[in-house]
Formats: sequence, structure tokens, C-alpha cells
Amino acid sequence: MKMFKQIFLNAAILMSTMFWMTSCEKSDVKSPSNLSTQVSTNDVLSDEDLADKGSLSFALTAGQSIPVGKIVISKDASNLYITYITKDGWHLQEVHAKIANADTYIPKSNQDLAPGLFPYNQVFIGAACSLPTRYTIIIPLSSVDCDNAIIYAHAAVVKCNDDCQVIQSETAWGGTIVPPSKGLKWYGYIICPVKEPGGGK
Repeated sequence: MKMFKQIFLNAAILMSTMFWMTSCEKSDVKSPSNLSTQVSTNDVLSDEDLADKGSLSFALTAGQSIPVGKIVISKDASNLYITYITKDGWHLQEVHAKIANADTYIPKSNQDLAPGLFPYNQVFIGAACSLPTRYTIIIPLSSVDCDNAIIYAHAAVVKCNDDCQVIQSETAWGGTIVPPSKGLKWYGYIICPVKEPGGGK
């Protein structure tokens, strides 16, 4: 079991160094491009920043029913921001995000909803109590090809006690929660306008 966890951790670290470009298409991107200059690796947006950008807030739910924080979607003239904020002792271990066209995209298999394959992602390393409780993924609007987006915002979260020991570990999704059905595992999604109709920002 320890060997499996180490292999998984190594794979996750490797994936965190590879950022892929995605667009609002009917299917997953087949030829990902490097996004190292387009995705935040250490910046976070403060509450003041989010207020200035005019933000929409959605629940971040773990284990299908545990409220562990929120996802805040905001934008400016250049970028779309997906901010993960946890609460009540929960910390972010991984974050993953994917954007598709809300008018046309329908997940057909669990692979479509596999967070490890999402183009925007970050893995955090360290003691559980030192892991972040806030993180922002920054996506250039120039890489988003739709007006209304469906955003899949996933996180692996852990809760630790005062001794910095993990007492609970869960997977979490932002937005509306969809229970398991038709062969798909449970997941969450957020629908929000990204651009004005006709390509405006």
C-alpha cells in the first residue's frame, strides 16, 4: 500500500509540472500545450481582489455532502480566476479544473471527469496543517472559446487536528453536486458566463 501511495504521489508531482491548454470544445483536448506561464503557482486572490472583480461564489462539497469551503469564480479583462477557499480545518492537497462549453459539453465517461486528466492542476506538498486553505487558478480568457462555461472544479482535501495529524481525507467538487448515475461517479459542476455573447469580455 505504501508503495502504491508513493507511486501515486510521484505521478501527481510529475503531472503538477505539466499544464495543458484547454478550450470549450465538445470533447477533451487531444494535443495539450504547456501552460506554465498561464496558471498561477503561488498567487492567491484576497477577499478584496475578489470583490473588486465582481465574483460568483459556489459551495465546495466533499464526500457528496460535507461543506468544506467555496469556489469563487471571477474575471477581469484578461483572465478568468478560479479560487478555492476551504474552512473548518480543511486544507487543499490538490486542485484540478477543467472548462468546457456549457451549451454542448456532456461528460460521457468517468475518464471525462477524471481530475488527474484535467488541464489545470496543482499538487501541494508538506505537512497537512501547512497545506494551503486558499489557491487561485488563473486562466487567460484568450484560451476560452465559449460565452457560457461549465467549470469542473475538483479538490483533494484533508482535515487535520491541532497536532497536525490528518483525521479525514476526502475528494471535493465545486457547485451543483451530481450523485452517481449511469455509470458515472459523483461529481460537481459550475455554470457561469465567461464572455459576452459574440466574443466580448
